[in-house]
Amino acid sequence: MGVRLAGKIIVITGGGGGIGGVTAVTAAAEGAKAVVLADVSAAALAPVAERVDSAGSEALPVVVDLGTPAGCAELVERAQAAHGRVDVLVHTAAVPNAPTGFLSLPDTAWAGEVALTLNASFHLGRGFGRVMAANGGGVLLYTGSIATMGAGRGLAGYTATKTGLLGLVRAMAVELAPHGIRVNMVSPGAVDTPRYRLRITSDTEMRRLREHFPVAPLGRMATPQDVADAFAFLASDAASYITGHNLVVDGGTTAQVKTPDD
Repeated sequence: MGVRLAGKIIVITGGGGGIGGVTAVTAAAEGAKAVVLADVSAAALAPVAERVDSAGSEALPVVVDLGTPAGCAELVERAQAAHGRVDVLVHTAAVPNAPTGFLSLPDTAWAGEVALTLNASFHLGRGFGRVMAANGGGVLLYTGSIATMGAGRGLAGYTATKTGLLGLVRAMAVELAPHGIRVNMVSPGAVDTPRYRLRITSDTEMRRLREHFPVAPLGRMATPQDVADAFAFLASDAASYITGHNLVVDGGTTAQVKTPDD
């Protein structure tokens, strides 16, 4: 690790989760001055906050429900009150919905995806965007998916909201550029996280997929660290001329075309 994020104030939603937690520790190792960790679970945040502090950064755990506009506003207010500015937002919070067929999809599952993936992205982007604009700029980063390029069965709400998020990211990138704010998205393929494990029927199958993942040409699933490293790059000054971009981290999954012999 280096110091690509030296001195930066970084907010990470889903900070107690697989991708969010690893991204938080990576940010601290890259020199972040402070990391604000948001999640609905205090228990999930506690060990991540300890690792962030141990890495030399200052952790601020915030227990909040980002599925509501009030929760998003609370996070913006608390981060600004604690540090006076915010340099980077990384929105990784996700709804732990198991795959469900479209005709059986409950209203609550659809609404949850819309609230946390799409609505929260808007409220957090607008809220932190205002803070960043007042302080000379910043970076807004979002978690997308290769579902923006093609639907998977049982993932209608997830696919629709991630696709909508890509449009929002591009719109924000264009409008916020004059304020010195860059907006980008990282779109992973399959990542070894608790959410992906909801799709797998047994621990044996999960272990097999970790050892050999034929869907991706690189032959393995992504780790949370793979995604965290992408976020760290986009948050850094090394990506200072990149905005409105969807960085795909999928081991080549979407680059391949199946043939009848495959």
